[in-house]
Amino acid sequence: MTPGRSASGAPDLVIDIDPEYDLDPGFIDEWRRSPMCPRSGHLTFITGYHEGSQVLRSRSFRTNRFTAEGTNPVYVVVGDDRSVRFADPDADGNLPAGAVDWATVIAGGDTLSSLHGEPHRQRRRALSALFGRNSHQWYRETVIDPVIRRNLQAALDTAGADGVVRLDLVPFAHRLFVQLTAKLVGLDGVETAEGADDLAELFERMHASAGLTVPREGLTEKGMTDSLWARDEFKERYFDPSRAVRAELVARYERGELAEAELPRDYLTLVARGADTFDTEASVFNQTFPLFNGSTGTSTSMVLHTLDNLLTWFEQHPGDRARQNDPEFLQRALRETIRLQNPGLPAITRMAIEDVELPSGRRFAAGDVVNLLLPATNRDPSVFAEKADEFDLGRTVPSGVHDYALGFGGGVHMCPATPLVLGEGGISGTVVPAVAALLEAGIERDRPEGDVRRPAATDPFEPPLAVFPARLHRR
Repeated sequence: MTPGRSASGAPDLVIDIDPEYDLDPGFIDEWRRSPMCPRSGHLTFITGYHEGSQVLRSRSFRTNRFTAEGTNPVYVVVGDDRSVRFADPDADGNLPAGAVDWATVIAGGDTLSSLHGEPHRQRRRALSALFGRNSHQWYRETVIDPVIRRNLQAALDTAGADGVVRLDLVPFAHRLFVQLTAKLVGLDGVETAEGADDLAELFERMHASAGLTVPREGLTEKGMTDSLWARDEFKERYFDPSRAVRAELVARYERGELAEAELPRDYLTLVARGADTFDTEASVFNQTFPLFNGSTGTSTSMVLHTLDNLLTWFEQHPGDRARQNDPEFLQRALRETIRLQNPGLPAITRMAIEDVELPSGRRFAAGDVVNLLLPATNRDPSVFAEKADEFDLGRTVPSGVHDYALGFGGGVHMCPATPLVLGEGGISGTVVPAVAALLEAGIERDRPEGDVRRPAATDPFEPPLAVFPARLHRR
């Protein structure tokens, strides 16, 4: 156990982690300063797959994301001109009037990932219409395939006389998923490369000072102000006009001027049709962000890492290259990639809402916080074999264990878009078709030993791939 200390030097936080797991002390220090870290009490890092699963399935834990309770919130005051200033307490520890938690300002406190109990069940039930099998089929045929074909053809059209296209796959894949996600949310004006890049730039500005895991010293008043202005600009340029269009489409459907099949199957249409749980304008707007974030950056990372893993696998197992058009083979590669690369946050955080004892025998008191350390749980050798750090398409897992480990979380807060990402009922999700299209275009690394990291040597806490020089071949 490692005691944390407050500014006064008094012990205020006890951190517990398996001594056999070599966790960089710098990572612990960074997490201690995070707005998601408790100020006092007990914080446990869980490194075993089974214990992690038990926490996720237990009703005795809840998310503590976007809540200031017991954590290190960054308080700010937002001016009438939407400028953001730090709200520092006075000598008695009192905050100035109007002080609010910055994470709640920029991300909202009423989204699926932050709700609990009945409100969470209602929100999840409402959003399930986006990810059910019928919508999945529509999304694949109407959105995924056309968007992938359009973007890939645009890239291939830039081929030189030798028929080869040289490109950085990172912006290509990110633009692709910005467009795919915009269709899921219901945002218009991003069909072109320019429109997609404009929207991506807005989201980059918003996230530059998102404040969800960034400690105060990583934030500036200027940066927070720009993030809030970008949020307002997104609402004015994209959200409000797109929502108005869908409200009119639904009105025409209700007047009998449109058939139901002519309506889009996106989030804003769902809201326009009166989905429960979206009780305020803020709740409708705020839910846009986790839908968008969960389907762009993480999906981009999954495509890049899956391709990188497959290209390395083909070098080592040339006989498997003939299987690159096999959806089941590609699906297995995707799931193994999710297990290894943890495309989301490196840890899943939960707070005990009551005293609880896990089936493993470990006990937690109400208010204790646990971090499921995904690079450890997802590579637990007792579950995924001795070579759990390696990408292995022949891997088998025990009954009851997901082959993608805890990559989508679990329990009531498991990622609702899991079926859309992975696919179901014989319908491929969002990632496999993109990987398949790039393989069909003969993708190769432009510098095989260059900027793309190898899975077995990947530091699990490294940031996502920043560059992926690649070659495509026009045929």
